[in-house]
Amino acid sequence: SMLTLREIASQYSPIEAFPYSWWYPIFERFLIIRPEAIKNMLLAAGAVFAITVLLIPHPFAAVLIMVSIAFIDIDLFGLMYLLDIPINIITVSTLVLAIGLAVDYNAHITHSFMTQSGNRNDRVTKALTEMGTSVLSGAFSTFLGILMINFGKAAVFQIYFRMLLSICILSLVHGLIFLPIVLSYIGPQTVQLRNKDELLNNEYSPISSKSGAAANLVLES
Repeated sequence: SMLTLREIASQYSPIEAFPYSWWYPIFERFLIIRPEAIKNMLLAAGAVFAITVLLIPHPFAAVLIMVSIAFIDIDLFGLMYLLDIPINIITVSTLVLAIGLAVDYNAHITHSFMTQSGNRNDRVTKALTEMGTSVLSGAFSTFLGILMINFGKAAVFQIYFRMLLSICILSLVHGLIFLPIVLSYIGPQTVQLRNKDELLNNEYSPISSKSGAAANLVLES
């Protein structure tokens, strides 16, 4: 009815006029919620991808991380349907938040995978052995942080708790099961990171044994 009244006012009013009701701001929210959700999720994903490319030593590894995060958000949409959670301001903000939360679970495993030696299966095993416990403890601490929200009686607290709990569970599943399986098949090659000894012995390094007393002072400090 709001859009119909606006169309009538624009066509037949001799002056610039628009209909108004105190319900209209609420109706406007429903009109823009979906395009705003898509736009904000794309912006968040773009920012996460840019940072991931800078910190993960291989572009294809960053792409795999973003694919895993995309599947996590898709699964969240499916859980929202199963749990009868509507798309509103609360759920949209949580969906955008999920992109930033989920990257932590996936980036640690992928970064560890990139620095391991051996074939892909060995590197996945070493990465899970090295980082799996840390990822699990991170998810558990997040669960403890959101647990008290569940005791709130307001609907906003219940929705937030279910959404955040779903993010923790789905991030664990994708970070510890889905992504390692993908890495075991199409994971990038190992990236050899330069250790401290190599940097010190490099004659072109500003921190080398040939740099004299200044370099020694820097190392000692």
